[in-house]
Amino acid sequence: MNKFELGKIIISPTASDVLAETGIDLGILLERHEKGDWGDVESHEKIRNDWALKKGGIIRSKYVLPDGEILLINTSDDKTATWVLLFLEFNNKEVDVQDGYSLWSSSYDKELNPLIAVEGPTIDGLLSDILPTTALDIGTGTGRFAIKLAKLGHKVLAVDQNTEMLKVAKRNAREENLGIDFQEGAMEALPYRSNHFGLVTCGLALCHVPDLESVIGEFSRVTKEGGHLLITDFHPGAVAENWRTVFDDVDAVYLLPNIPHTRDDYLQAVESSGYSKKDVFDLYVRDIPEDVIKFFGGWVEDFSDQLFSLIIFAEKNVALG
Repeated sequence: MNKFELGKIIISPTASDVLAETGIDLGILLERHEKGDWGDVESHEKIRNDWALKKGGIIRSKYVLPDGEILLINTSDDKTATWVLLFLEFNNKEVDVQDGYSLWSSSYDKELNPLIAVEGPTIDGLLSDILPTTALDIGTGTGRFAIKLAKLGHKVLAVDQNTEMLKVAKRNAREENLGIDFQEGAMEALPYRSNHFGLVTCGLALCHVPDLESVIGEFSRVTKEGGHLLITDFHPGAVAENWRTVFDDVDAVYLLPNIPHTRDDYLQAVESSGYSKKDVFDLYVRDIPEDVIKFFGGWVEDFSDQLFSLIIFAEKNVALG
């Protein structure tokens, strides 16, 4: 019994030539793939495929051919197409931030993102202590923080400059029956009046921003005195080790640019913008919750001591006099 639909079959010319030379029947491999025989993928990749069957996401198989070549069969998250290519063709592709998140938008919520996993418990704890207020989620993406805030009773406005990510965010909010006001705009020049929001959040976005002080200054401008700021990001310690914002698609690994800020750059920008730090968390790969470690294989153990996520929780200073 087939577990999913393959959609349109797209075969690379190189893979087609290798299959012809080795006499392998692609139809047999496609049948194995759609029946849930993932071939030679590692154990954690099989777990992620099982997850993708239930939750959505890209389904991947790997088959070692008689000549030693590795054939990949990848079915898109929406199950409209299946790509057949050699492992050597599955290359890194550099993309800018806007194009990268547009490409990522359809699968972003369906992936098991270790950065989102590691920050989750800390974020939930911080937000649980904030009374409902008017909140602004900046760089909302697919609405992850905005939806969390709305469920906690906040009146939420969310902004992002990427149209495709916003489409997904709006759909996600509708499915949850949440009345979130999503708007398209850039964080460098927020179109909102000063001293308006009791809570401002920004998750996993500032690592792409060249000028931290200017942008966080904008965050401060729209935050009420005594209001709160919550920032999460790819830890600058990881960026310094050349770790990248990256996602896999059916045909390539896409890499987005990261700006080499330091931890002090973030803290200085927060303080110089009129906030006082309340809590700063430096999370490591080893801090990924136990219930999701199985999805990432030996990577967690190999890099357990690597700084991975930076979380800053601050309060805007109240003017004296």
